[in-house]
Amino acid sequence: MTTIPNKNQDTATKTKISNKVIMLVLASLVIICTGIVSMNLLPAIFGKSNTIFKSTRVSCSLMGDVDRNGIINCTDVNLIFDRYLKKPSANNINIYCANVNGIDGLEPTPADARALVQVHKLVCGTGSCNLIGDVDSDGKQTCTDASLIFNYYLDNLSNTQPFNLYCADVDNDNHVTPADAQELILYYPVNCPEQQCAETDNGNDPAHKGTILYKSLPAAEAKATDYCVTYSSKTMVEYFCVGNSGDFSSASIVCDNGCFDGRCTNRGEKCIPGRYCYNNYSHAAVDSNCRWSDFRACNVGEVCQNGGCIPAL
Repeated sequence: MTTIPNKNQDTATKTKISNKVIMLVLASLVIICTGIVSMNLLPAIFGKSNTIFKSTRVSCSLMGDVDRNGIINCTDVNLIFDRYLKKPSANNINIYCANVNGIDGLEPTPADARALVQVHKLVCGTGSCNLIGDVDSDGKQTCTDASLIFNYYLDNLSNTQPFNLYCADVDNDNHVTPADAQELILYYPVNCPEQQCAETDNGNDPAHKGTILYKSLPAAEAKATDYCVTYSSKTMVEYFCVGNSGDFSSASIVCDNGCFDGRCTNRGEKCIPGRYCYNNYSHAAVDSNCRWSDFRACNVGEVCQNGGCIPAL
């Protein structure tokens, strides 16, 4: 007996298969679109937004170093401003390092540039100074000026205190540090009380992390701790007192086997896992193989100490 194909049944079967395929395609599209929306990828795909969400903790070795040269200076500040103004000169900066004020995910703003200036005590832009060191603008270089420079470095100045930032950069390196007060005392006609310098390690000793405490005036005190320039650098900055003069100085030292936690390491040395500062304003997690991760920057007005951020007071 010959079976005659039922065209209606065949058509119904094909229709069911087609409907299932369509449903699968639609379900896949819904999943893809949901992922795009949840990950905020639409602006990046269509180029209609200036907000690009990125994590700063895994892609920046030195917060603020947007030009990737391993140091923080006024060029980084200018590039952050240029990025905010959408200038082509800032198209290739490290966007992850521009998040200085700690708000994850946002494109750079002037607040990031100002935070970078404040954290690293930079002197950028153009300004006037009639007498170098005369930060209180009284027409004289005095111990008061040196004290004000110290307190600016330590974030101890009140908002009402007159302070000419452009007169504070005595050594002309575009940073305000205790060295500026020291140079003002040593090389200008400033008569100050006896200076004192103490340290926790053995002087100029790169094998041990140390801290110096420098005192020069009433209410003027500076503390500086040896540190690695960047987490992956072999260069460290060593602070030390100079003889019995009461002065202090610093030196950049290249370590043969690398720098870790403010000291030169030994060949094949293992690290103790934990959080460590890798400069005065940033810290990260370290495993036993000395690999760094989870980078974090301190907020404005904070410094890094013992693997965490504390008020810079």
